[in-house]
Amino acid sequence: MRYFAYTIIGGLVGLLTGIFFGIVFDSFYTKKSILEKKQTIQAVLFGGIGLIGGAAIGFKIAAEIEDEILKKKEYTKSLVDTSFFKKNRHKESYISQSERNSNTSIENYFDELRESGQNNKRDEVFEAWISDNLERMLKVTSLKTNLVNRHFLLQSIVEKTYKLRAQETYKDLCLEYAKIHISEFNNIESALKKDMNGVLPRVSTFQHYATLLTEIGEYEKAISVCRKAIEYGLNDGTKSNYEGRIERIKKRCRPDPSNISATIERIAHER
Repeated sequence: MRYFAYTIIGGLVGLLTGIFFGIVFDSFYTKKSILEKKQTIQAVLFGGIGLIGGAAIGFKIAAEIEDEILKKKEYTKSLVDTSFFKKNRHKESYISQSERNSNTSIENYFDELRESGQNNKRDEVFEAWISDNLERMLKVTSLKTNLVNRHFLLQSIVEKTYKLRAQETYKDLCLEYAKIHISEFNNIESALKKDMNGVLPRVSTFQHYATLLTEIGEYEKAISVCRKAIEYGLNDGTKSNYEGRIERIKKRCRPDPSNISATIERIAHER
């Protein structure tokens, strides 16, 4: 609906603007005998260009608004998925799950979060990580901020680069910032837990880092990352959790007896 409305409004504004300029264009030095005909042609031409241009601008504005709303929804959903909202015991802080009206939109829910004071430190780092723009996030990594914003900034960078890890540059960035995030998490943990009402949310950096380390053959480091996640009481969203992840990593680094036998036979045959 927003795309349609903004496109129509943009098109109409562009059309009217084009017609206006089409009428006044050349009017000061065009002979009166041909002015009306020329103005008509120009009004149609300029109006058409204005219509197309205005509609395109309206569509682009609608797309940007939808993108911003989607980002807010994704951010809010990540918070809703934590037991911070499921186990809330302070009535004055947030609306409980049972009290929440089914018609309350997720956009309003995000507004409630801001009003509650949880996200009142909207500094450059906050704006960067919530923008979902990797380049913008990388530019603010050296800026001072609160520990919660620092956590979400690093986690967002890891998530973005992890998805692009097929490219060497992004793989290196993912390894670099995942290592930084985990090395700082000991300091971040208490602030994040306090911000989440005593319960740590899912921290995807641990699982992404463990997976990437496994893919490049750093099995012992990957297992160490998983054990660290277990120490913090984190989960990776799977049924077997990090314990199962460790077992899967061990299987990958464990030599396959059948492959060993085949290799020995091949070497003996070559001799």
